[in-house]
Amino acid sequence: MITPAKPSRGRSRSIVVVMGGADSSTMFFRPVMGLASFLTEHLDYQKNQSCNARIASSKMVAVLAYGCNMPRSLDFNQLLTLEILLEEQSVVRAARRLNTSPATISRALARIRDDFGDAILVASGRGLAPTQYALDLLPRVHGVLESARGLYDAAPMPDLRAMTPRFTLVLAEAVIEAYGTSLADAIWKQCPGATIHFLDEVPLQENERLRRGEVDLYVGVFGTIGPEIMRQTVRSGFTKGAVRDDHPLLSGPLEISRLFKYGHIMVSRDSNMRQPIDDVLARHGSSKRRIELVVPTYAIALAMLRKTDLILGLPDFLMSGSHIDKHKIGFLSDPTPTAPFDIFQAWHPRLGKDPVHRWLRETVQKVIAQ
Repeated sequence: MITPAKPSRGRSRSIVVVMGGADSSTMFFRPVMGLASFLTEHLDYQKNQSCNARIASSKMVAVLAYGCNMPRSLDFNQLLTLEILLEEQSVVRAARRLNTSPATISRALARIRDDFGDAILVASGRGLAPTQYALDLLPRVHGVLESARGLYDAAPMPDLRAMTPRFTLVLAEAVIEAYGTSLADAIWKQCPGATIHFLDEVPLQENERLRRGEVDLYVGVFGTIGPEIMRQTVRSGFTKGAVRDDHPLLSGPLEISRLFKYGHIMVSRDSNMRQPIDDVLARHGSSKRRIELVVPTYAIALAMLRKTDLILGLPDFLMSGSHIDKHKIGFLSDPTPTAPFDIFQAWHPRLGKDPVHRWLRETVQKVIAQ
């Protein structure tokens, strides 16, 4: 809304336009500057040549001051009504498009005529026709309104092939082992100048790293996400019992009770000694499994599995490939319970609408969801 200030000496008047909720970016000031130019050239039509416009701007406020007579008030809704009136050249049709009554549009037209000092629409036969001034005005009205509407549009996607961004991602160890190469290839395919930094998880610190901007994206499995952090599931899976290929459990009938005669390996980077498989076993009324070895990575766990009688809960996306064949791993058959899990990606909400970050998230989702 444009609000007139108190009149100063003579007949001059100032107008202050306050637009909040944005920063000083070019996208924010384009409609403001367009409106300033529009006002300078078209308002107070009779005395336009005597206007002495001064424009000042700050991060949250744009001030337009004019040393000439100006209309009582003008807002973007009024400009929208003017645009539709000139397009339809009919009060009734304009009212229909704006979902209001013809009487309301007639009153708006009267205010527009008073503000612009021009008839805008005049009688012509049984209809209305725009004045020459109104025809000259229409392209500028279009421009100002389109700029204002553009504030609601998503930021345009830049040319990824011309960029050299640095992407810092924290990936759970199993995720980077399974998808790291494919993910890097997918990023470089569209953004060849990118530098990719894969970081290890730091338990209990991922939320703070996202908040401080040290990490662009966290891709995890069992992490705890802060209340304001955005989260999206990119793949669901399950863990299954894995043992060395000549393990006693692979011969003879398999009962759940036999699982508890052997120790288990847990992959964990913190002190958390409980994983989804424990909840599954509890629902089966089974005893608590015995954790005999905790290691930080699945690569170490698989190497240890080959030389022990221990059992490892292995994610399904790690159940194939050369690393399984190399370690000669077998999988426990039904009725051994499996534990579901989700691979998710998490990011700070300040990056939610950033077009490059949105592309990065979409790339991660496509690679992992395959």
